[in-house]
Amino acid sequence: ETVMRGCYTHRRIMSRLAMELISEGKDKKAQEVLAYAQKMLPTYNVPNSYSSGSMDMARAFAALGQKQQAMDVIKDMWRNSSQYMYYYTTLDANRFHMSENDALMHFYILQQLSNLAQSVDEKWADQHLMELQALAKRFEDKGGNLGY
Repeated sequence: ETVMRGCYTHRRIMSRLAMELISEGKDKKAQEVLAYAQKMLPTYNVPNSYSSGSMDMARAFAALGQKQQAMDVIKDMWRNSSQYMYYYTTLDANRFHMSENDALMHFYILQQLSNLAQSVDEKWADQHLMELQALAKRFEDKGGNLGY
């Protein structure tokens, strides 16, 4: 667990570095950083997740026009957070309310992924927006409050 947190920190730092390089117009360097991060922190060892900086990695790939790589990260993160949302909405009322903040975090991640996917693959994003709306309904039907 300690090693995994260290790996997440390294991916997060490298993703932010790539984003900063892109903002400075150093796209080639940003591509090198992302390639190195993928080589040294492969997803089969360090799964894509919000806490690992994968959202910034997907944003960087999208900004560089590497749509397939961006969608690979988006899909991994979507699968993870949507599975959590489905799980939380199957809990009994007491356990659901104890887990409500965790569920809200995954709902927020799904919203961010949906927004990012709109600029990368609009068709995929539109299809998954319907899933997000269904998850929101399940969450609210269970007694959760999305705050809007």
